[in-house]
Amino acid sequence: MTVVRIDGQLRKEGVAELEKVCQAIEGALCLDLANLHSVDGDGIRAIRMLEEHGAAVAGLSPYVQRLLNRAAQ
Repeated sequence: MTVVRIDGQLRKEGVAELEKVCQAIEGALCLDLANLHSVDGDGIRAIRMLEEHGAAVAGLSPYVQRLLNRAAQ
């Protein structure tokens, strides 16, 4: 399993790079969000899309978990 760690912020400007990195990974993918402190709507959509394509997500703070739950509704 390949782990991609996202630290700090995930905003519109970084989404394309995240998608590029993740598309190049063969096999299982895990997004480590333990150090993700801020995420905008584009970042939430990117995380949700990667989850829908099989990525595991680890280390969610209550804040990011709440944002992901709202985006799913």
